[in-house]
Amino acid sequence: MNTRKLLCVILFITGLFTIPGCDNNNKVSGSRILSSVTVLVTNENGEPLSDVVVTTSTPNYTETTGSNGTVTIENVPGGLCKVVFKTSGCADFSRQVLIESEETVEIHLIIFSELTVLLKDNFDHPITNTEIITYPETQTVISDESGKAVLQNIPAQSYVFTITRPGLSPAKKTVNITDKTFKEIEVSISSQLPNIKIITPANNTLLSAYDVCFECTGTDYEDGVLQDNQLFWSSDIDGVLGTGSSISVDRLSVGNHRIELSGTDCDGQTGRAYVNISVMSYNPKSYFPLMNTMTSEFRHLNPDFFVINKNNVSELWQIQNLTIHIEDDNKRITTVLYDRTVGFVIMHSKYIITDYLFTEDDAVYVTRTSEELYEWKTADEEKHPNSVIKIETSYSPYLLILNNVADPKTDSRFESAVKIETEWYYIYYDEPSAVFHESKNITIVTEFGEMRHIQTDKGIFEAIEVMINQDEIKKRWYLTKGLGIIRFDYYISEIEQNAILKDSDMLEYYQRSHPSKIIPGNSENYEMNPHLRNYNITSGNDTRIPERRNILRGMLP
Repeated sequence: MNTRKLLCVILFITGLFTIPGCDNNNKVSGSRILSSVTVLVTNENGEPLSDVVVTTSTPNYTETTGSNGTVTIENVPGGLCKVVFKTSGCADFSRQVLIESEETVEIHLIIFSELTVLLKDNFDHPITNTEIITYPETQTVISDESGKAVLQNIPAQSYVFTITRPGLSPAKKTVNITDKTFKEIEVSISSQLPNIKIITPANNTLLSAYDVCFECTGTDYEDGVLQDNQLFWSSDIDGVLGTGSSISVDRLSVGNHRIELSGTDCDGQTGRAYVNISVMSYNPKSYFPLMNTMTSEFRHLNPDFFVINKNNVSELWQIQNLTIHIEDDNKRITTVLYDRTVGFVIMHSKYIITDYLFTEDDAVYVTRTSEELYEWKTADEEKHPNSVIKIETSYSPYLLILNNVADPKTDSRFESAVKIETEWYYIYYDEPSAVFHESKNITIVTEFGEMRHIQTDKGIFEAIEVMINQDEIKKRWYLTKGLGIIRFDYYISEIEQNAILKDSDMLEYYQRSHPSKIIPGNSENYEMNPHLRNYNITSGNDTRIPERRNILRGMLP
């Protein structure tokens, strides 16, 4: 390679003559102005260089600089003239020269033999192992461990440097190289923000409020992998959640959360990522989950039975549907639809019982209960039923259902003694009755049996047996972790009836939390052709209501 330092070009344009009819102030007018162009080529130290090929576009003329670094091109017409320069070890470059008068025009062009670029960020850190490409194109260089890269044979002009760091989007920087440029220049680009990514949970997912896991990655171009104390999780509802690449939160508030992950590097710069999640009250570890707006449906294996009324007439009762619905404020609403057939008359009935639940630690209580019973003959009468019964019951202290929903067998047996206050009245064909009141003490004994595999319409589940005795009402529940009651057995007049889970909103979330826990197939032989059973209701209307209520309460979980 020629050891001469890079070139400097000075163009001198001298008017040769004046065209008749035009004065010296005449502007460019086609080819009527003719000038001469003188080119001087020097290195950055002002030393002339030879062997630089200079070519003009109009006229098409080529000349090479001599030992004095100059070349003269005559008879250049007015207008734009492109001058192209070629020399050993340097990419071709050009200048546009505007010939608009007969005055001399000087252009001083410097080409640096070596120009060191120091690449840094805005925090004065060297940027290493980084590619630099210039436009107009000269050459491509890579910065070393100190952030330096050397450009050779670089003409003095304006460039756009494209700076490409591994794994990052290219950065562009405009750099002006002039005759006042030193042999080393600094090019500064903004430090990159940390690259933050939330792995779990995914955006717009629906999650249980319990044991929510968060995972992320955080890297910084300058620092590498961010440490746990540099990664911060927060919720717009619950505030700070924790720090680290992987955290678990025991419980989130129910609602729609915007989760923010922020990662801060050693320079104090912060990158952020966000996901939106919807959190529900479903607890996959609970044997009595209270999921907001959840509905479960049960099927009675023996839906038909007889009741002997006060007139010693048999009534055929046929259970049509039974559902349990949980509302946001922990109201547990159980609805059973059934028909009573007396002779040729069919009475349609709806019984609704609402338990107002209270949770404390892992225990579940009932604070009060509301009951409603409606009867009508035809569909048109459903909104104006023939008979209405309404019952309100309060408990003192609260009625304990389960002492530990996470581990019911903590105690194999417990008792709950409460005083109940009950009021009821009925409306029969728009005639309201008096309000009746009952006050008594009751004792509920709850015992836990073994784990069993229980068949339902949705498969076989592992469930714990719970036996409940409340005065004349006896029940047996089978509780599955994450689903709650999947089967219940009840007794009226010492005759056992059964109901099994038909469907539930919780099944989708149960399967996520307990994969492969649902087993297809049969574990028990159920009686699919039920026999009719007889139950007695003996006395008059006022006292008959508690007896009917006992039958209905017994049929519900």
